[in-house]
Amino acid sequence: MTGVHFVNSIGQISTPQRNEGQRMSDVLGLESLVDEIAHKLAMDTEEAPTSSSILGPFWSPNAPFRELGGSIIQDPAPNGQPALMHGKVLDVVTKKPIAGAIVDIWQASSNGKYDFQDPENQTDNNLRGKFRTDENGEYHFYCLHPTAYSLPTD
Repeated sequence: MTGVHFVNSIGQISTPQRNEGQRMSDVLGLESLVDEIAHKLAMDTEEAPTSSSILGPFWSPNAPFRELGGSIIQDPAPNGQPALMHGKVLDVVTKKPIAGAIVDIWQASSNGKYDFQDPENQTDNNLRGKFRTDENGEYHFYCLHPTAYSLPTD
């Protein structure tokens, strides 16, 4: 716990509200390491599960469920290009589709900022949403063509 408190205190150097402890964890590889260990322990085979995202998105209890095939774009984005995102969720061992799995997405706008970083241009939950896979484990929705997001340099 001392190590956790240390990484958290480093993250609060910029501001207590914008805690960069998560980024420190990413730089040190801690989150990825813990996830990979947990994924390996949860499986009885040598199959490799999908790797975790190490830079986010950060889960939110307020992310809205949206209709399959719907859009997470609430606010127009300068230079934003809509894109169709689609995929299939499969069980890593059986390779069978998982019906009703939740796909949770959150992306930065074309200006490189998430909704909470950009209240002048984005409303809450812009470019965020959850979708349930269909009976074939498939999902599809509209989002913005992905762009790099801004990283604070302070």
